Amino acid sequence: MEITFELKKEFIDNTSLIQNVRVLYKKRKVVEGKPAVITHDPFEVTIYNLDNKDDNNTSHIIDFESAVEIALIFSDESIKVFKDE
Repeated sequence: MEITFELKKEFIDNTSLIQNVRVLYKKRKVVEGKPAVITHDPFEVTIYNLDNKDDNNTSHIIDFESAVEIALIFSDESIKVFKDE
């Protein structure tokens, strides 16, 4: 999926307001968690993996090339969804 200006802006400007990030990948794989580390250049987002079954894999770097949908759930319970077009 394309990393749009709006997607980057939401992650960078509203990190503290984002309660959860849900990433849907091809083949219906879903990873969700709270933002942990966001780097600007190159743009990269690491989330704490909430659905973690392996204690050695507590974080997940979002693979934007394989993602088809990213939902940001904010602390006020609003949701913003970014989809691959």
